[in-house]
Amino acid sequence: LGDELCYERSADGKFPRQTFRTSIALNDIIFPSVEFRHPEFNRVLSWMRAQTLRADEFQVEGEGAKIRTKGVFSGVHANVGGVVFEFGTGGIHASVEAQRFVADDEFAIVDIDVASLYPNIAIVNRLYPEHLGERFVEEYARLPQERKEWQKKTGKKGTEANAMKLASNGTYGNSNNAYSVFYDPKFTMTITINGQLLLCMLAEWLLTVDTLQIIQANTDVITYRIHRSRMPHAEIVRDVWMRRTGLVLEEVRY
Repeated sequence: LGDELCYERSADGKFPRQTFRTSIALNDIIFPSVEFRHPEFNRVLSWMRAQTLRADEFQVEGEGAKIRTKGVFSGVHANVGGVVFEFGTGGIHASVEAQRFVADDEFAIVDIDVASLYPNIAIVNRLYPEHLGERFVEEYARLPQERKEWQKKTGKKGTEANAMKLASNGTYGNSNNAYSVFYDPKFTMTITINGQLLLCMLAEWLLTVDTLQIIQANTDVITYRIHRSRMPHAEIVRDVWMRRTGLVLEEVRY
């Protein structure tokens, strides 16, 4: 991106350009495409739309206050499909309790993982820290492309491919770091809030498939048990979700 875009200079030195916020209304950042039929998910969505994150820690330096983004969602959950989905500002968590699942000739256990969930939400929806503008998206979108190129050359776990993964996730993480040139908590929250809501949409759609049972969900992954005869139906649901969101699902079977 270059020093000129990322930093400001004065007689006192070079300082990172940043976007400080005094409040973030969640209704302003939740994607219009997010919708549910299940009353529990709808209840949580309505609650979220009514929330505003506010600053409660004032910086000694900087142009404003630091938005409180951790520990602000307490006891926000939805009981759907026999599991309780726990919501937070960082991600979603859900799991059955005290049950044992075995993949066999009749039933499969499937993991579906959203590829690079947080970076790709930003790239697909052209999100950026306000002070960096759309130029940020142009550069950010190159990281997953470079990672794929290195994976072809040196393997999925190659050093260079892992470096690109670290760069993608680290850039997202630094958007909530008040000392970083990427700092804009609205960018961070737009990604994390929509990430968990989009994963819940996928869970709701999957639960319409006969015999499918959700075992767990965690940030960017859903694990489910399903009769093998119904697997093609689940794959159709997943394909529709990918077209709707622009995100990519990767599958691993037990």
